[in-house]
Order: sequence, then structure tokens, then C-alpha cells
Amino acid sequence: MQVKEVKLLGMVSTFSAVCNNCKIEKKITTSGGGDKESYHIHEQLVKSTLWCGTGFAGATSMFVAFNFDPLSEKSYYKIAKKIEEEGIGKLERAMEKSRAILHDILNERDGNNNEVKDIYVSCDGSWSKRGFTANYGFVSVIEVSTGYCVDFVVLSKWCKTCVGISDGQVPDHECTKNFHGSSPAMEVEGWKMLWGRSVAKCKFRYMQVVSDGDSKGITAVQTLDPYGVPIEKFECVNHVAKQLGTALLNASKKSTSRW
Repeated sequence: MQVKEVKLLGMVSTFSAVCNNCKIEKKITTSGGGDKESYHIHEQLVKSTLWCGTGFAGATSMFVAFNFDPLSEKSYYKIAKKIEEEGIGKLERAMEKSRAILHDILNERDGNNNEVKDIYVSCDGSWSKRGFTANYGFVSVIEVSTGYCVDFVVLSKWCKTCVGISDGQVPDHECTKNFHGSSPAMEVEGWKMLWGRSVAKCKFRYMQVVSDGDSKGITAVQTLDPYGVPIEKFECVNHVAKQLGTALLNASKKSTSRW
């Protein structure tokens, strides 16, 4: 039997095995997939660089370190786009399932068979890094009694294509920027977006909210008044305890310094 490598694409080799007697040829590829550049091993490599934040440059360095021909930039971003679409699809299905389960729980527990249900939620936001210069942030809504995530929104004030433009002529592209403003203002905008679409998208009204004491989001949605009825706010016990503890500690320091 004669075996030889007939094709090498990135980290994937295709071998040809030919029988010396019957001359039947069998080709074997070292990775599954086979959708041109999108072999499984290449998908995993691209996924790992996306997780680590090294991107195309990191993938190229890894290929070179192993003495492989690197993927082209076009191939890399084609695979990245496929991973993104698959991830978004899985996420949307998971969120739909979460909301459906929550509707069933409320139907059984409270006998609430209304299409749109009023629920008690917790809402908070976070950013990609500490401080007030993050380019990315998200806000999520969680139903308090079950812990199910009902909805969330990701906000970005940065787009690689837009930033890379030097002559002011922005080409047609899928812009990743969906927010204009300061990083702290992302949370307020996220609250407004989530409350504004809660009925149409999720079939819920977030009528009671538990959040931290300094949240500007609850004030924003109360002003927005999406349901035409007041939205109640409750203080988070952990935040109240922290504020009380800080106040007592400061009072203790002041009292000690007097002596």
C-alpha cells in the first residue's frame, strides 16, 4: 500500500492510500468538517483565539509556531462569523426555553393564565472592565423566585471597521456599535431597552424590581412608564447591609479619632 499526503490546508492534511494490488484509492482527512476552510480543528482554533481575545493575529502566530501555513484573514473571519451565528442561535433558543419554563411555572403556581404576566425581577448591569472607559457592557433581567434569566442586552460603543477609517468614508459593513454615550450610561440605556421590549418579546411586565440603591436605571424606566402603571423598587438586602456596614465603620473611625 502506498500512502502519501496529497493536500495540506492549515492544520489539516489529506492523505491518499492506494492498494498495490487492486489500485483502489482511499482518501483520509485528519479533521472532520470539510466545509472548505471550516474544518473542526480550525473552528476550535478560531474559537480559542476569540475567547482569549488574540484574534486573527494570535491565530497566525500559533500556525507559524507549529510551522503550518496560516489561514487567510478572509477564511479566519468566515469561520468566526459561523461561530458567532451558531452561538447566537443557541443563546436565543436557550432564552426562549427559559421564558417558556417560567410561564409554565407561573401558570401552575399562581394560576396565572394571562398571555402577559407581571413578574418580580432583579436587574443589574456590568462592563467588560472596571472603571468608566469600557467599550462593552450588558444589562440582564432575572426573575427573583426562580433565578431564570428572562432577557438581556449587550451594548457596544466601539466598531473595528469604523475606528479604522482614516478618510471619513465608512464602507458598508455590519457595524457592531449600538450605543453612543459614556460607559456608565450604558446601564441606563440597557434598562430602558429591556423594559421597552418586555411585553412584545418576552410576554412579561417587570412590575417589581430589586436593585442596588444607587441605580439610575429604575428612575429611567419609571420615567419611561412603559406599562402606564407605577413600577415598584425594592432595595437589595446585600447592598443595604454593605451601606450600613460602611456607615458604621466610618462612624467608628471618627469616634476613635476623638479619643
